[in-house]
Parts: sequence; C-alpha cells; structure tokens
Amino acid sequence: MTRPPLPKRTPQKKSEAESFAIVNYKLGDLGIFRGQTENDYGIDVDLEVEIKGDVTGRSVKIQVKSSVDLKLRKDGTPAIGGIKQSTLNYWCQIAMRTNVIAYAVDLATEKIYVTSDL
Repeated sequence: MTRPPLPKRTPQKKSEAESFAIVNYKLGDLGIFRGQTENDYGIDVDLEVEIKGDVTGRSVKIQVKSSVDLKLRKDGTPAIGGIKQSTLNYWCQIAMRTNVIAYAVDLATEKIYVTSDL
C-alpha cells in the first residue's frame, strides 16, 4: 500500500526554526521574546527588554536572518543578501516609532551578529 503524499519541511523553515532556537537560547536573558512569524512582513520577533528582572515595557523589533555558511566582509560584518526594497522601506516606517534591529545567525557556528538600530 502506498502512503499518501505528506507536506515537506523546507530547508528555509528548518533554518528559520534553528535560528530562532539559537537566538532564544543565547539571548534569552535580554528579555521576553515574542515570535511574530504569523503574517510576517519583515519583523520576526518582538523583544520586550528586561532590566535586573524588571519587565520594562520597552520593546525592540527584530528581523532574524540565518545561513549555514554565513559570509563575512573584510570588516567582519555579515553579508546578507536578498532583502527586498519593500522590506527595507517597511523597517524604515517602523523605525520612526520604535527600534528595529537585525540578527544574522550563523547556523554552523551558532554565532549571532547584531546590527545597530536600522
């Protein structure tokens, strides 16, 4: 008897899940991470900042990018391509009201690179 076809887990979804797990594990002490992957238009995580155990009400919007083979420029900055102009415009609109940063996660080394405020 043949098995009916089942959905496949795409490499992109697997990388996304791995990168979120790395960010939560390594940076979890920064505060409360709330995933925003449902209806995602360029922001993956909302981080509510915690200071000495106090939840502050301050938040940062975060976009997480990942790669198994993250390339670094000569200055040590990760090279992330494929970001649409519309996404950059979206970040700019959000940045008028709150901080927006990006994390680049090297899945091979689990190293996280953080941008300054976008």
